[in-house]
Amino acid sequence: MITAQHVVNIVLTEAAQRGRADETMVLVIDRTEATLRWAGNSMTTNGLSTSRSVTVISIVRQGDNAFVGAVESGEVDPSMLPGLVAASQDAARSAPEAGDVAPLLAAAGVPIDWDAPVSRTGVEAFADIAASLSREFGGSNRLYGYAHHSLSTIFLASSTGLRRRYTQPAGAVEINVKRGNASAWAGVGAPDFAGVPIDVLLDQLSTRLRWAQRRVELPAGRYETIMPPSAVADMMLYLSWSMAGRGAQEGRTALSAPAAGPGWGSGSPNCR
Repeated sequence: MITAQHVVNIVLTEAAQRGRADETMVLVIDRTEATLRWAGNSMTTNGLSTSRSVTVISIVRQGDNAFVGAVESGEVDPSMLPGLVAASQDAARSAPEAGDVAPLLAAAGVPIDWDAPVSRTGVEAFADIAASLSREFGGSNRLYGYAHHSLSTIFLASSTGLRRRYTQPAGAVEINVKRGNASAWAGVGAPDFAGVPIDVLLDQLSTRLRWAQRRVELPAGRYETIMPPSAVADMMLYLSWSMAGRGAQEGRTALSAPAAGPGWGSGSPNCR
C-alpha cells in the first residue's frame, strides 16, 4: 500500500491533467485498530486491522456559483485513483448549485510532520488492561468483555496548496461481570489506555453485584429511583438517539404528544 502522501500527489496531479474541475480537495484517512476480547475468564481473540478511505471533492465554478461532487472509496489499489478523480469531476458537473459557496483556503505552509509515517496502534496498547484482567480471572466472578483502540491519521490537501494532517486516537473498554444469576456492566472511553482505572471498574462491578444480592419485592407503582452517574449518562445517550423528528411525528417515541405529533414546546417529554 502506497503512502497517504503519495495518494494525495496522484489525485491532485490527475485532477489537474483532466482539467474538468476548477478546484480539488482530497481527504485520506489511514486507520489502524487493535481489538481484544475475553469470555469466561479467558482471553479469546485479539487482532489488528488496517484500513484507508480516500475522498475526492471536485469543485466547478461558474461565476459566483459553485457545483460540488464528492466520491469516496475504501480501495487501496493506486490504479483506482484516476477513476475516482474522474467520478468526482463528473459528479460535480452534474450536481445542483451549492448553497454554501466559499473560496478554498490558500496554502499556509506545509506542516513539518507532513511527510512523517502515520501513527499505528497494536495489541501492546492493552498491556495494562490484560494485566488487571488476568488477576481477576482467578476469582469466582465470570468476566466477559471487549476493548478496542484505534489511531486515525487524517490528511487534507487541496489544489490551492493547503496541506494539513491530524492523528485522532480513540478507544473503549467494556466489561461484563457475572456472579450466579446476577450481572453488571461498566465501560469507559479514552484516547489511550494509560491510566484507565480498570481495577476501579472491577471494584465498582463487584459492588453492584453485591447490591444485586438483596432483593426487595414492591407492589406495582411509582418509586423514586437514584441512579449512578453512568446510568444517567446512558439514558441521556439513548435520548439523543431517539430525538428523530419522524418518530415523534408518528407518535412512536417519548418525544411525541399524546395525540401523535412532536411534543416539544408543550411540556416535558412523556418518559413513562
